[in-house]
Amino acid sequence: MGAFQFHRRTFPMPLTPLFHRLTNEIERLTGLLGDAVRLPPDRIFDRSDSVDLGPAGKVSANGSCRLLLANDGWLALNLPRETDLELIPALVEANIDHADWRDVTERIQRRPKREVFQSAARLGLAVSIPGEVNTCDEFPFVSRTKPVGASARGHRMPQVIDLSSLWAGPLCGSIFAEMGADVLKVESIHRMTIGAAARSPHHHRLNSKKRHLQLDFRSERDLEKLRHLLSNADIVITNGRRRAFEQMGIIPSDLMKGKPGLVWIAITGYGFYGPQSHRIAFGDDAAVAGGLVDLADDGSPVFMGDAIADPLTGLSAAIAAIELVTKDTGAFIDASLSRVAAGAARSSCQTTATTGGQISE
Repeated sequence: MGAFQFHRRTFPMPLTPLFHRLTNEIERLTGLLGDAVRLPPDRIFDRSDSVDLGPAGKVSANGSCRLLLANDGWLALNLPRETDLELIPALVEANIDHADWRDVTERIQRRPKREVFQSAARLGLAVSIPGEVNTCDEFPFVSRTKPVGASARGHRMPQVIDLSSLWAGPLCGSIFAEMGADVLKVESIHRMTIGAAARSPHHHRLNSKKRHLQLDFRSERDLEKLRHLLSNADIVITNGRRRAFEQMGIIPSDLMKGKPGLVWIAITGYGFYGPQSHRIAFGDDAAVAGGLVDLADDGSPVFMGDAIADPLTGLSAAIAAIELVTKDTGAFIDASLSRVAAGAARSSCQTTATTGGQISE
């Protein structure tokens, strides 16, 4: 593992056995298809060279998510976008300074957590309740449809279209690129990663080995180009919600009927389909939803690592997809951040129980 040391703000020690299980499986599977991909922990979990990180506590390591106490329990509120902060007065139903967190927390403490949750959700904010999501998915904690058909890929490396952004999807795509696959990262000109974020070491690690294409998703001509690319792909990686794709006239099930060997990886907060598919989520609040939290001395929840659901989901989705590719079959992979977090929480609890709480690095 080199000189890298696991640190609470980037990677929680109780997940060390799971990390090794994930990365060992990726190394094994990629070795069956191309170059075996060995993933050191600093490359996956540590973005401290690109994001200012502090100690994880009631505020996430990156500072955007907070654990807040309502009058009947805890909830997590994530505000990573500048426009999110402007909605705080509407959330607490008072004309206040959104930077005055003492006032905000005092107002939230007077209300039931479900009421705060529903208000935040209506405003389009990323909000969750600790442990609200469970999972029956076995390792690697993602749902897969039954294989829809055989691939016509033969022995060539898969063609990958990466439509994702942020962390989990690009990490998944980077594993295919490291394996030797041709990965084309397609980005909307209206939602491009720009400025310091695009120049950051973290962005470079995730995307430097991919080809890049910018399209205007509001242009029918460019949308037709995108549909053509998708129809010729072996693997598609996305992190948009279903509604966004329907608005572009892109239906995964239709594409998979036309190409049964297609592997479609949908990374979302709460599932691509189902009653929670409309919800917004990021790595920290999704981890809380799955119960992937530490406990303070008083038994209250504190954040575990840095947006930990993101890298765990990227690794889990990659394993599920590569396994399908090794079998020359296609399927739809529903990789929910919150369900992966729930699976990781369950796994870490089982490991702690069997080791008596002693987990070695």
